[in-house]
Amino acid sequence: GYAGASIAHLGGGRYACTVTAVASGAGSPQCRFCLAAGDGVYNLPRNGSASVVLHAADVQRGDTVTSHIPTTSAPATRAADVVGLKPAAVLGVADVRITYDDGSTSDLLGENVVAGWWPVQARPWIRSIIAVAEGTLP
Repeated sequence: GYAGASIAHLGGGRYACTVTAVASGAGSPQCRFCLAAGDGVYNLPRNGSASVVLHAADVQRGDTVTSHIPTTSAPATRAADVVGLKPAAVLGVADVRITYDDGSTSDLLGENVVAGWWPVQARPWIRSIIAVAEGTLP
């Protein structure tokens, strides 16, 4: 059954949509995409010029969304996502601003940034991280 969904604006009229579901019972799981006007009625009138493009659709097993795994007609795997600031970025004491998927931000002042450093997050999805010399965060 349905467990949750999210949508994040990527810019340029593009959105990343995530739907999470838990398989129940035997049989083949299914995923259907339907257009609705926001009222749950799947009978959206067509105007002859509007369109929706589904790009990079991805079905993953597990309870956490990972980055896209490109495939052809066969299932594929790849190494786990590895995140962090590159050592050449800012090392030492820095001010860090995290922008989350919903546009909210967290400022971490005077963080000791070392290779492999990763911040404590207020939300699960990060849009961007800016690390600058201490005292220079805009």
